[in-house]
Amino acid sequence: MSIADIVEMNNYPWERKAGASEEAVTALKLSAGGTLPKPYLDFLQVSNGGEGELPVLPFYAVLWSAEEVIENNQGYEVATYAPGFFGIGSSGGGEMLAFDLALEDSSALFALPFMGMDREEAILVASDFEQFVSILGRKEHSEDSG
Repeated sequence: MSIADIVEMNNYPWERKAGASEEAVTALKLSAGGTLPKPYLDFLQVSNGGEGELPVLPFYAVLWSAEEVIENNQGYEVATYAPGFFGIGSSGGGEMLAFDLALEDSSALFALPFMGMDREEAILVASDFEQFVSILGRKEHSEDSG
């Protein structure tokens, strides 16, 4: 199933943006050295950012646009303070949402604190980006999520 299909099937209330331009996605791929998961890049062509509640920690997600991803990774100095991670959004508060590009399967999405960006404090939000999109906007929190 394509990420566009998953977005269309997601009936939870979340703010969806217009898709990114091909140029913006290409610039993002280049800035990340071509290592970002394909479903995420495909998602940007369907929704260039967005936001909504999550049923798991950190309970809210603000996905940055392709242009903001480049700017924010540089501005927050993610490569310096969280080597291997690549930020794609935030919790709307103190956590960054990021892929761990150091992993063999870099499609898992993590939340890690902006202050310190300590790898040891990273929590798994979704095992892959497709799972993340399928729960975006869902309000009810699971029993084991805190």
